[in-house]
Amino acid sequence: VVIVAPVPELPYDAPACLARRPSGHCDVPRQEALAQRAEVMRLLQAAAGGAPGVLVLDFFDAVCDEAACRAAKDGDIHYRDDHHLTAAKSRDLLPLARAALEQAAAPSRPR
Repeated sequence: VVIVAPVPELPYDAPACLARRPSGHCDVPRQEALAQRAEVMRLLQAAAGGAPGVLVLDFFDAVCDEAACRAAKDGDIHYRDDHHLTAAKSRDLLPLARAALEQAAAPSRPR
């Protein structure tokens, strides 16, 4: 079982913000994004309960750097609205998803 955690949400539509303001003004500070989703993550971890074969797949660190969750970086827009990643950013996450799913699907070995 794989539970996919939500990506950080922006308080605005990213493309609209980026059309009006410089990229850095459209980002969300990392700590703010962590605080916003803390309760959801607590519930997801509780649902997973550390059970064997249950994985919470979280892309937070791949979407956010140490300072902020970026609406765009190096000219690439990451969000298509306030809480959905663009197709391009989603494709960037495929190697992480593949590795996590392969790990989750691997037969557990007795210890």
